[in-house]
Amino acid sequence: MLSGLVACKKDSDPTTFIPTLETLSGNWVSTDTVDMEPSIRNFRAQALTNKDLTSISWFASAPYAGGYHTGTMRVNGTTPLLTHFRWQPFQALRKSISENMEINSATRMVVDQNVILWEVEIKNLNKSKTDFTVEIDHIGFISKYDSQEWQWWYPYPTLAGQVTKRDDVIENMRDHIGTHVTSIDQEVEELVNGRPTKTLKRAVWPSDAEVLNSEKYSCEQNANLLLISDSETAAITGFNILTSPDAIEKHHAGGTSSWKFSLAQNETKVIRFALAWGDDASQINASLREVEKSFDVVWASIESEWERRWYEIFKPDNQILSGTFPILETSDAVASKVYYTGPLTMLYLMNTNLPQHKKSILNRWAQVGCVYYVLLGYYRMGYPLGCGRS
Repeated sequence: MLSGLVACKKDSDPTTFIPTLETLSGNWVSTDTVDMEPSIRNFRAQALTNKDLTSISWFASAPYAGGYHTGTMRVNGTTPLLTHFRWQPFQALRKSISENMEINSATRMVVDQNVILWEVEIKNLNKSKTDFTVEIDHIGFISKYDSQEWQWWYPYPTLAGQVTKRDDVIENMRDHIGTHVTSIDQEVEELVNGRPTKTLKRAVWPSDAEVLNSEKYSCEQNANLLLISDSETAAITGFNILTSPDAIEKHHAGGTSSWKFSLAQNETKVIRFALAWGDDASQINASLREVEKSFDVVWASIESEWERRWYEIFKPDNQILSGTFPILETSDAVASKVYYTGPLTMLYLMNTNLPQHKKSILNRWAQVGCVYYVLLGYYRMGYPLGCGRS
């Protein structure tokens, strides 16, 4: 047995040393210190949040892939941008604080289902009652590629159709989201007379309006539910605007919902909406109606299911892994976080719906991460991390 930070006691309950996901979650981070927004996952899909409060990009849920982003929010005509964000395994939190308002948004993927949920809270910081006009774009730019090869260069849709190349279009849109900028001069290195030479090249990308009005898609509206069909593949995307808007403007690839309201000082307004995807319109409708009927239950179940799976991987003969992770017994908070971030990375990158393997990790770096954090603990503290139990 390894000598550890805490002696192993036969009568102790080792599971009490497993930290909660809240403990392992990231801290609130200011956007002027970190340049990568948090991701969201649900064991079958993944996406990256953007610098605004609602949109996500790089959506992938094989065989479905999304292009560009899912739509921004505007408050009194302007898109609020992040000032802070926080990653948790079960959600991404975004915050925007300005002189006259604070906006908090949370985005969660329903575990093992093709559903994403948003909750946005707008708070008036003015001393007097203030009028607000809120608009949110709901862009369903998703296609299904079930006969194509899925590597890291997986196929995704654009205004020009399916592509697999990785250029700067989506990243430029992410960098300039909400600004209405659609082109910049970028410095690139090209061969001129056989020599690497820095030159300026014009980078161009579509506006949100162009994406919304793409005739690659068609949209049907039924009350607060939008159903967007892809003309090139079997993909269907649905949005349910759960907080009834004052109006919805329909476009080809989605729609724009809007609200007008007044808030007293420190009063808040909460807006919720949901996205679902697939190739069966009736199933998408059913999923979105279920969320509408019991949003709070579904919302809470996401965190509880992540917690259940987290504790499960430390149990012998568990239902997730063929083995089990050893439990580190320690009262050292730093050592605990170093060690347990390894198994959490593995769990976070797990996929359970891919056709070739019942379970697969997104890439080998999850396993490498486990080893890295253990070795880092040895290096930082100069002794074994503790006693392992299985």
